[in-house]
Amino acid sequence: ASPATVSRCGMVYLPPENLGWRPCVTSWTERNLFPAHGLESQPLTEELVAFLLSLFDATIDKGLAFVRSASRELVPTVDSQLV
Repeated sequence: ASPATVSRCGMVYLPPENLGWRPCVTSWTERNLFPAHGLESQPLTEELVAFLLSLFDATIDKGLAFVRSASRELVPTVDSQLV
């Protein structure tokens, strides 16, 4: 789309390499881990989701750094594709 079309629609384009992996993981937890807000049977409590996100924060960046330094990708990827 041309810049004028994007401007009229109010879209903002962010390339995946600038966005990072955290927004994808956060969106996943909000959509898939709490699909039935307000119902008694939720897959995970908010405390467990916070713990899960802390595990992501503690391990993903180190894992991505290892993959980037210790391997050669045949097809270039961005971080959000590897998470």
